[in-house]
Amino acid sequence: MNANLPQRPVDIPTKLDEARIISNSEVDSYLTCERKHFFSFGFNKESRHPSRSLQIGIVGHEILARIYTSIKEGASLTEARQEGMKLLTEKLISGEYDAEALSVVQILISRYLEQDTLATGTTILEVEQDFYLPITGDYWYGMRLDLLVSPNFGRLKGAVCLIDHKFTYDFYSPDDLLINPQLPKYVGTVRYNGYSVHLSLNIILNASLIHLLKTDGISLE
Repeated sequence: MNANLPQRPVDIPTKLDEARIISNSEVDSYLTCERKHFFSFGFNKESRHPSRSLQIGIVGHEILARIYTSIKEGASLTEARQEGMKLLTEKLISGEYDAEALSVVQILISRYLEQDTLATGTTILEVEQDFYLPITGDYWYGMRLDLLVSPNFGRLKGAVCLIDHKFTYDFYSPDDLLINPQLPKYVGTVRYNGYSVHLSLNIILNASLIHLLKTDGISLE
């Protein structure tokens, strides 16, 4: 086993489906409010009508996933963007989400794509892929990453980079990102599954500006 990868615990479930899966969202929920955690994860109850911010995040991630999956499967950048906008139109027609929230998503995605270099400068390795890491004999950590890419040029050519998109009203400062516990968990879990992740990036999609913040001071350029 690669010495750089997390060591496999001795006492682990023989099958993943025998374990209790813990996600970053569940940990976040518990630390925010134990009662919220109890209803959300104990009774598996969710809001019947997601908040505006949650709608933006859900649909935004789905559209980006459609775009990058299309590129991974061989579509051109133009074709992939068309697929993304097609999905947005389907969401609007379905009436499942508020039209105003979807209009914000459309603006954010359009601004993001104007500056995006991942689609043309990297090889897409994984999109919205689930990964798991055994913790004890009863618990596994589970996560779904947004993107795993490998730059095609520059000093990071061939490296593996983990990308996490955030739809938010506020920007994360570099200090906020340094103490954010999510990406270190993601990196460790993905490394355990065989990818030697070189760096991780948060891409912040904000209603007024698209901003790229790095967790370790390394640029893709």
